[in-house]
Amino acid sequence: MEVEESTISSSYELLDSGQSEEELEDDMYATEEMTDEEWSQLSSSQSEYFPSQNSNVTEDSEEYEFTPKTQEGVSIPSRVIVDKDLLLMLFSTCQIPGCGSLVDKDDLKIKVEGAAVSIEATCVKSHQYKWSSSPKVGEHRRQMFRVNIELASYVVLCGLDISQVVDYFCHLSIECISQRFFFYMQRSLVHRMVWFTWRFSQKKEIDIVKDLKESGSKIAIAGDGRFDSRGFSAYYCTYSLQSLATKKILSTWVASKHVVKSSSAMEPYAAKTLLKNLDEEFNLTPDTLTTDRSTTMKSMISEFNEDLPDNHPKIAHTFDIWHWIKSVLKVLWEAVKTKACEGLNEWIPSIQNQIWWAFSSSIGNLEMLKEKINSIPDHLTNKHVFPSNKHHLRCAHTDLDSDRSKAWLDPESKAIAKLRAALNGPNGSRMADLAMMTNFTHTGLLENYHSLLNKYCSKEFFYTHISMQTRTCCAALDYNCNTAREQALTASGVPRFDLVKARHGRKYYIKVVKDEKDQSWRDKIVNLIIQCVQTGVKPDVWVPTLDQVPSVRPLVTRPVKGEAIRLHQSRMLL
Repeated sequence: MEVEESTISSSYELLDSGQSEEELEDDMYATEEMTDEEWSQLSSSQSEYFPSQNSNVTEDSEEYEFTPKTQEGVSIPSRVIVDKDLLLMLFSTCQIPGCGSLVDKDDLKIKVEGAAVSIEATCVKSHQYKWSSSPKVGEHRRQMFRVNIELASYVVLCGLDISQVVDYFCHLSIECISQRFFFYMQRSLVHRMVWFTWRFSQKKEIDIVKDLKESGSKIAIAGDGRFDSRGFSAYYCTYSLQSLATKKILSTWVASKHVVKSSSAMEPYAAKTLLKNLDEEFNLTPDTLTTDRSTTMKSMISEFNEDLPDNHPKIAHTFDIWHWIKSVLKVLWEAVKTKACEGLNEWIPSIQNQIWWAFSSSIGNLEMLKEKINSIPDHLTNKHVFPSNKHHLRCAHTDLDSDRSKAWLDPESKAIAKLRAALNGPNGSRMADLAMMTNFTHTGLLENYHSLLNKYCSKEFFYTHISMQTRTCCAALDYNCNTAREQALTASGVPRFDLVKARHGRKYYIKVVKDEKDQSWRDKIVNLIIQCVQTGVKPDVWVPTLDQVPSVRPLVTRPVKGEAIRLHQSRMLL
C-alpha cells in the first residue's frame, strides 16, 4: 500500500515542536499567563451554580487550616462522604469560640460549586462565619476549589469517561463537577500537562536506548497498532514503538482516518510517522523493527529505507513469531472440528510448544529453523530421527515411555496432512516468512500494553484526536512506570503466586503476583495542574493533533437540518 509523502510530512511537522530537546530542557518552565476570559470560563463552569467570589476566611471567622497528607512531596488529601443533612446539623449552633448560640435556618446559606459546598452562617448574636468542604486554589476572584480541579484531572488520568463519572455520582446523589467544567479543564490544562510530562519521560527513555547503542548493543524495537473499533470502519489507529531491551514505550502516535484513503492504511502511516520522528528529532534509527506479518508494513519499511541517505543505516524488518504461531493454531482448531482430524485435538498444546522451541533454539539459522518446523508432523507419528537433515538430525527429547495418554497419529492420516498444510501456509507463504523470523522477537509485550490502553481509550466511547493523544500518553506513562515491578512477597518473605483457572475451564496455571503498581505519576501531574491554577500561568506547550491536516477523502457538504428532516420523514412514509 502506498502512503502519500505529503501526508507523512505534514504529520511529522505537527509532531515536531520546533525546538531541540536541549532548548526544551532550558525552556522547561516556559509559561504563559491565563487570560481573564479563560479564568472566567473555568470558574463559572465548576457547576451549574455561580461560584462564590468570597474567600474562605473573613475577619469574624475562625481560621481552619488544611494539612494534607504527603507522599514524596505530593499532596494527598484524605476525604470522606457525608450526608448533607447530617453536615448541616453541625451548623445549628454558632461555631465562634465562646458563643454557642443557635443559628436560624433562614440565616444559613448553602452554595454548591461542583463537588464542593460552601456554608455561610449567622447566629442570633450576629456572629458570621464561613466554611468550605474543600480548600481553594488561586487568588481573589480566580479561586477554584481544589476538589473540583482534582476530579476533572483524575477523570482523564485514571482512564475514566466523564459521562460515567457524572452518572455514577448522580445515582449516589453526590454533588459532582459539570461536564462543562471538565471540558474546560481538559482543554486548558490537562492536555498540556500530560503531553508536557510525556515528552520529558519519552526523552529520558530514548536517551537510555541511545546509551545502549553507543555501548555496542543493537537497537531492537517492536511496533504494533491498535484500532479503536473492529472491521474497516475504524476512525483511529494508535501505533506504538517499544524497546525490546528496556521494555519501555519509546513513542506513540494516533493516526486519524481522514488523512489516509482507508482504515487499513492508518497503521503503516502512523508507523512511518514515528520512525521519521525518531530519526529526525532524536537521531535514533533502530537496527531491527519487529511488526506483525503485514504486507503493507513490509512495503512501508522498504520505502522508508529507500528514502534514507545512502550512508544512513537501514532498518532490518522482522516478523512477530507469535502471530505466525497463532495463524497456524487457528487453522488447526478449525480442523479438529471435523471427524477425520479429531485426534489432532490433544496434540495442539504440544505443537504450540514445539513451534516455540523451534524458534527459540534456531536464532540466526534459517535452515535449522525450517528443519525443526518440518519435523513436527513426523514427531506426532512417532518418528524422531531425521537423517536427511543437516542440522536437526533427531528430536531433542529423551526416549518416550510406551505408556502414553496421547495416541500417535497415522502418517497418511488427514490430520497430519492438515498440520503440514497449516505449517506451510497458502502457497507456502508461512514457510517463506520464516526468513524474517530468525531473530526470535515478538510483540507480546505490546499486546499487554494494548490491554492497558483499552482502559484509557475505551472502544465504547469516541474521543477527539487531542483526547486520544492525551489518553494514549497516560497509558504509556502508566506502562513505563510499572515495567520493572518485582514479585510480591508475603509478610514472612515468601514469593507470592496465584492459582488461576484457564478460560476454557479445563486446567489451572500458576501466575506470579507482582508488587502494587506505582501511580505516583498521576499525583505529580495533578500537582502541576494545581500549581498552574495557583500561580495563574500554564506551560507554553503545544499538543500536536491532526485536526489541521486536510482530508484526503471527498468532502461531503453539510445539509440544512430542516431539509434533512423533511427528506427523512418523507422516506419513512413510503
